[in-house]
Parts: sequence; structure tokens; C-alpha cells
Amino acid sequence: MKPSQKEGRRRFPIYFAIGFSLFFGFLYWLDVFVGPERVWMDRVFLLRAASLKPGDPRIIIAAIDDQTIKKHGLPPPRSLHARFLDKAKAYGVKTVAFDMMFLEPREHDAELIEATRRFGKAIHIFKTETKYTPAGEVVQMDLPIEGLIKASEYAGYPNVDQLLDGDGHLRRAMMFDRRVQDPKDKNRMGPSLDAAILASFLGKPLEQIAADFGGDKQKVLIVNYRPPRKWLKRERRDAGLVGKVANLDEIDSAYRTISYMDLLSGELSEAQKKAIKGSIMLVGSTTLGYYDHYPTPFLQVSPGVDYHANVIDNALHGDFLLAWPRGRMLLVMLAMIWIPVWLVRLPPLIGAGGAAALFVSWTVFGFWQASGLVQVEFIAPLTALGLSFLVQTVYRVLTEGQEKRAIQQTFGRFVSPEVVKDLAKNPEKATISSQERDMTVFFLDIAHFTNISEKIGNNIFDFLNVYLSALTEVIEQEHKGTVDKYIGDCVMAFWNAPLDQPDHRLRACLAAIRCQEVMKRINETHKFPFPLPELPEARIGLNSGLMKVGFTGSQQKLQYTVIGDEVNLASRLEGANKFFGSRIMVSESTFEGARSAVDARELGRIRVIGKETPIRVFELLAKKDELSETWKKALPHYERGLKHFQKREFAESVMELQEVAKLIPDDGPANFYLTEARGYAAIAPAEEWDGVVKMTAK
Repeated sequence: MKPSQKEGRRRFPIYFAIGFSLFFGFLYWLDVFVGPERVWMDRVFLLRAASLKPGDPRIIIAAIDDQTIKKHGLPPPRSLHARFLDKAKAYGVKTVAFDMMFLEPREHDAELIEATRRFGKAIHIFKTETKYTPAGEVVQMDLPIEGLIKASEYAGYPNVDQLLDGDGHLRRAMMFDRRVQDPKDKNRMGPSLDAAILASFLGKPLEQIAADFGGDKQKVLIVNYRPPRKWLKRERRDAGLVGKVANLDEIDSAYRTISYMDLLSGELSEAQKKAIKGSIMLVGSTTLGYYDHYPTPFLQVSPGVDYHANVIDNALHGDFLLAWPRGRMLLVMLAMIWIPVWLVRLPPLIGAGGAAALFVSWTVFGFWQASGLVQVEFIAPLTALGLSFLVQTVYRVLTEGQEKRAIQQTFGRFVSPEVVKDLAKNPEKATISSQERDMTVFFLDIAHFTNISEKIGNNIFDFLNVYLSALTEVIEQEHKGTVDKYIGDCVMAFWNAPLDQPDHRLRACLAAIRCQEVMKRINETHKFPFPLPELPEARIGLNSGLMKVGFTGSQQKLQYTVIGDEVNLASRLEGANKFFGSRIMVSESTFEGARSAVDARELGRIRVIGKETPIRVFELLAKKDELSETWKKALPHYERGLKHFQKREFAESVMELQEVAKLIPDDGPANFYLTEARGYAAIAPAEEWDGVVKMTAK
């Protein structure tokens, strides 16, 4: 290596760190990492759920649920809300807030207004809408029906549009909006519903609440969500059934949730009556299609009234989350970029250990900070660390051991690990040549793939990767075969090249049986994040014989593969499974090399397309001594049925094959021969009929 090259290699980490610092800092100030950070913060809530503070028991949600809508219609009459206020007052509720709008005049409005006045500490909401005009930003207000605001103790806006994150989550709150006037006092900033509730419950003027939460600076707060628990929707009715009856009607919420109808009818448990006395009661809809809903860190769908309950809870306890200043976070990220400059100078294991330790330490520090109500960013700093260390490590690896890596990079993309090792030891083998060897070739195709791929669309690669990864491990790792190529959903593999494997027939047969077991295991245990229209199955064809194997292609791009008539026959046998309804079809040549280690059955003689000479084929059923009890009973009937069929004794064949059908109703080969035997029993075949099954398709 020239001195200039050595100097450039030595200085690369410094040059890279300078450039990467500028680039990464630019991305950070563009908020590129905001979305992933928010998702990670949600994950932190879930991981810390057991240690989080529960919801304040003084906050109650009165749910206008399916029961209410079913009885009183949609929307419920306003006389119902008037009755509710009177009932809530009788139960000793301190503050009631309606998370619903009464904008249009309706019947019984006067009753609702009077009930609001009687209750005293009732809060209603008004609507705000931001419009952008050539003159600038304009905020319009829609007030409730005339008289309702005046009868309310306070009025607040519930709008959260300006706080809604790009993924639909509500993670922030703002108690006041200086662009909006309070409809009860034009000299005050417009309070949010949460600020109005807080003022009412604490008995403080709104001006004091505003001062506590940033004055006119419109301070944005980070919501510290409480973990949900399960509440019985009908507590009085169902409380004694917990543990005795499955699937009780429950609701997930951090706050006690009481059915609107239960409170109106007085069907409350003693625990509910005690809880609502002196409480804040938020009235909101939880019935499907009649409520605003947002995801939370704990629930994919949560009523908007739950968000308001969490904000009020945070305000009561003063435990909104704090975030590190962005300038401080930027310094942390720069440190994460520059520390690997030193780490890559250490021995590889020590350097990697140091990076891993720093990664874990920052993660632990972040969780510790979260326990103190401080949010620390994870994604950006750890991405900076990971990319900086990775790039510099890769550069180091690429500049060491170039001759050996050249071989691995050239051939490792299309040859099994055994071939790469062989070529590394013997570079002269990397030529465009071939040799004839006795080999076994394997074709596997996934049945129902066309239908599955049409139904799952872009998820098809995730689907294929799961199955092909597992099947490849069986072939290459467990049974030391070489995967030649993937042709869509098809796997082609071979044995006895480039390494000598005298037992290649046995290895291939055992691999085929194991592949079927793996397919079954994946079908039974793997949970895809998308539905499958049907479960896939595998059809496998095996053949052995003399084949040409070697490198083919050009000097720029080579492929180690196998070709010849015996290869084509293996492919035809895989396709012939569809004709018989079999799963693993092997030629007689292959079966003879594994007969002592597997249980199989003869499928007969077949004539594949492109060949006039029929061949005898078998179906592998299981490894020796692992045949199921059902198959142990069915196999003798099948074998006798096939012999009768080949001897033109069709009535006897039908009798034996019917016994197989009773034991294994969906067995393809038995049903195939049963159908053929019945047909020939009715109309005998021609005298020259030789029992050979002719394949009509590939």
C-alpha cells in the first residue's frame, strides 16, 4: 500500500466524522427523526406500564354507550342530558363537563339550560375553526345554543387539530389559545375544555390557571398517559361474576367508566356511588361511529374523552413530561458521531463491545430519565452512533484482507458457503468449465402460490422470505445441500457438488421430508401481520443420475449450477405431484439410495412430457419408524390396491383403496387410483393398456 493510501486510510474517520456531523445535524434540525422518536416514546410507555402512576380516581367518565343509543336514539335527546345533570348533582358530583357540542337548536333545549344552571359547576364546549385567508390566519368560533354558555360555569374549546401528530396520535396538550376569546369574558384568552374543568374543580379563576401553565406563551405540554385497566361496563350487574363467567362486557380505560344509563337509572354499585362523589365527571360517547377517537401508547383506538381525562390528571398532579432542549440533544448526537472515531482504532471485539455498551447505557439512561418525567430522545442519538460506527468499521474491514474478500465477494452471492470455502482454498476452480457427476437434484414448489400472491399483494415478499429462509436452512445447514437458485416460489438445490457426498440420495430424501415438516410447523405457529387466503403446501420432486455441474456465464458474472436431462426430469416429477395429489415424488434411482432410512410407497410408472420411456416413481412418507399409526394401517391397503390395479383386477383394487379413503379421506394418490379403478371396472381399458400414467402437463 502506498504512503498516500495509508495516510488517506488513517484520516478517513476524521473526514467522515466532520461530514457526517454536518449532514446529520442538518437532518435533525429538519425534524427528520421526529416521527420515529414519537413511536419509540409510545413504546417506552408500554415497557414502563407496570411502574406508571394509575389514573386519578377523582376523574370519572360517563360513557354514552351502545345501551344509551339503543334506548334513546342518535343523538340522545337533550332532556336526557338535563336529567343526567340532576342525577349527577344528587350523587354529589362536583364538576360535570360535556365533551359534545350543542350547536343547533333542538327540542328540550330549555330543559338542558335550566339543568346546567341548577348544577352550577357544569361546563360546555364551543367550536373553533382556523381558516387561512390572504389577510392571514383567522379563527372562527361557533357557540352553543343561546343561553347555554351563560348557564355554564365555564366554556372551553375541545379542538386538538393543531396538536395532532402526523400519525394521528395526540401526545401534546395546550391549556389556552391566545387567538381565541373566552365567550364568557372577551378580555380572557380562550380556555381549553381541560383548563375550564381544572378551574371549576379547583375553585381557581381561569387567570390563575393560565398563569400556572405558561401565561400567554401558549406553552405546549407533553401528556404523561396513565396505563389503562379493565372496567365492567355494568358494574352492579356483573361484579359478582368476575372469575365465573367468561367474556364479561368490559372497557379499557385509565379511568373509571360508568354507563350513562346506569347513572340515570340509579343502577350503580356502592363502589361507583362512592367514587363519583366529589368527582370530575366527563360526559363523552364511546359508541361506535359516534365519537372522536385517537390512538394512545396503550390502545389503538381510544375515545377522545380519555385524552381530556389524561390531560386533566396531569394538570392536577403537575406531572406533564419535560423534554431535553434541542441544543443539548444536538451535542449528544455529535458525541455519538465522534466516539466511534476512537473506538475503531481498538481491536474489533473491544471496539464493538464499547459501541454496544454505549448503546445500552444511553437506553438505560433514557428509561431512568423517563421515570423522572423527562423525555430523552433515543432514535437520533443511537442512529448517529450506529451509522458512524458501522461506516467506519466497514471501511476498516474493506481495507484489510483484500485478496480473500475478493473471492468471497465474487462468489459468495450465488454459491453456498461450502463452495466459497472450497474456492478460497482452490482459486483455480473459478473457471467457466463443468464436470459430469452422479448427483441428486431437488425441486420444491409452493402450492396455491398464485392465489396467495394475488390476495396479499405487496406482502408477498414477506411471505416468501419466511418460508424460503426456513427451507434453505433445512437444505444447506441441516443436510449440507447447495441451493442453486430461487425461481419465484420454487427452490432448486442439489447434492454431491462441489464437495463429495456419497450418501447424496439419502441426504436429499431426508431434506425433502424435513422440508414438509417445516412447512407444517410454519403454517401452525407463524403469525403473519396479514391474513392468508389459504395455507401453502410444498410439492417436491427428486431425481438422481449423471449431470453436468460447474460455473456458467461470463468472466464478469458466473453462476455455479447443474444442467442435464436428469435435472429436467426432477422438475417434471415436482409438477407430477399435482396429477397424483402427492407431496414428495422421487424417481426409483433416488429412492434406492435411501430405501433403508425412509418409509415410502410406490406411485406407479409414469411417462413425463418429453420422454417416451416410463419411469417408476415413489412418494416419501416419513423417516423410518416415524410413520403415523393411521398410515401404518392404511399403507398395506394402498399397496394391495395398487397391485390389483396394475394386474387389471379393478374391483379388488376399489375395495382396498376404499379402506385407505376411510382412514385418510384426503389422500391424493389413493383417491386418484380409486377414481381410475372405478372407471376401468365399469369400462375395461384396451388390451394394450400397460398401467403407465401419462403426464399431460409439466
